[in-house]
Amino acid sequence: MDTKEKLKVLNKKRPELTISAAKKAASTNIEWYHVLSELIDNAILVDKSKCVNVTINMHYNEDNEKSYIEVIDDSIGIPEKDILNIFDYGQSANQGKMLLCKMGMGLKGAIWGLGEFDYLITKTSNGNKCQAQPMKYDSDSDILEYIQVKPSSFELDAQLSGTIVKIKRVNDKLPNWTNQSHFDAFVFKINSMYANLLHESRVKIHISYSNSSGSKWYKECIGSFPLMSNPRHLLNNDISIGFNEPTYIKDTTTPIDKIEIKTKHTKVKLTAWHKPTPNQVEKYFDTSKNKVYNPQTYKDSLFGYGSETGGITIMYRGKYIEFGVEKHASRTENQGIILEMDDDSGLSFTGYKNTLQKNNNYREMLEAVDSFLKENGFFVRSIVGTPSVEEDEIVKKFLEYIQTDSIYLESLGIESYQKQVETWIRTEVGETDIIVRDYNDPEIVTCVIEAKKDRCGGYEAAQLWGYMAYHNCKRGILLSGADEQPSFNVMIKSLKDFCNLPEVEIKKMNVKTLKAGKFFNI
Repeated sequence: MDTKEKLKVLNKKRPELTISAAKKAASTNIEWYHVLSELIDNAILVDKSKCVNVTINMHYNEDNEKSYIEVIDDSIGIPEKDILNIFDYGQSANQGKMLLCKMGMGLKGAIWGLGEFDYLITKTSNGNKCQAQPMKYDSDSDILEYIQVKPSSFELDAQLSGTIVKIKRVNDKLPNWTNQSHFDAFVFKINSMYANLLHESRVKIHISYSNSSGSKWYKECIGSFPLMSNPRHLLNNDISIGFNEPTYIKDTTTPIDKIEIKTKHTKVKLTAWHKPTPNQVEKYFDTSKNKVYNPQTYKDSLFGYGSETGGITIMYRGKYIEFGVEKHASRTENQGIILEMDDDSGLSFTGYKNTLQKNNNYREMLEAVDSFLKENGFFVRSIVGTPSVEEDEIVKKFLEYIQTDSIYLESLGIESYQKQVETWIRTEVGETDIIVRDYNDPEIVTCVIEAKKDRCGGYEAAQLWGYMAYHNCKRGILLSGADEQPSFNVMIKSLKDFCNLPEVEIKKMNVKTLKAGKFFNI
């Protein structure tokens, strides 16, 4: 037969699945609440003007026949003509209207991955209500068939539109929580996934849980939005918090805000910032009165300070799908990193929208993001509340600043910057950051300046004293973003007394508070 000749289709047949095969197709290693989230996804609309309500009711019973998960929404419903088609793999209803509609796999995965599908009831705005459910089966080896039946309850009658999905025999996935903290931890995970969409009022999520032991809990999910603290653009010197904006690209005032990171095969948008501590959030809230940053709720959000929420978070169409990716050991609790992906990002999902395939493209993307952040000093370790910049950057910015400030030039005795100022002088006792030489006699060092990014204690005072002794200089300045510790002055006094050199002058220049705006290119 000529290969170019079109084949004449004589007949066609859809593959038949047994109940067991459907369960295996839905099985996954991801956490059960990620599977459950597929049913929340199915309700969220592209239309930003409509906020969809989703209610999740869960009941655990020692008798598995009485356990269930029920998800109810007031979205647009499923047209009756599609009620059976939605169970075909790769098929979904309301194409183009649903924000997180992707592969037509989520519903099928959830109804068999969480337990056993009981029924689905749906209603559209024209008033039509219909119900679908599996044909009665006796064993897992039976062929899976879906049927449409007359709705058997009054559910959804009070709503203009919406859908109910009920899954039974869920004991293999649904935990038997005996402590509310376990329920709260589950709600935190849902809050985290939908933090952005909840914050934007695209969805409201209500969750209830009960068990046969009498436990009953209910919570409404709360959206959140990151409070950022740009260490290179200080907002409040008293609490050492930066402006509520992403961290700047190194040596610029360009924020790392939806910067496109592009490789040969992938592209994502990167936002990166440094998280304020709980104490800083509390003080910021007291000043701003912004309810989004109420410290009691913010600390439990996806963006709260702590290593559990550190690393990279990956977002797809407003939903956070992966958390804690590529955590760095250095201050991971202080790092906020979001990667936004879309359908053209070159990244592939597994059967669910909550996990990405860890293939070469995925690794290529993470390597590119990591390289960009390292190049821009994002992972620089620093003490909490101090600027997250390298010491050489402090030196460079300080030198750029004093060259244009006549008061500092005069106070340091600098008449010719090029002639008198030297940086990073390597000696037998270490490397001195800055020295200022006498204008008339270059052999004389008039000031030694040492930079410490996040410390200002006795050890730093002793180190500066050592460099001053080597250069035979009685005047020194310590540049630091940290607050002065009592041990700093105690050490200086002790050294003066021990060496009988009361005339030695050592000052601390706090780069956060002394002309901090100009220092950080504000």
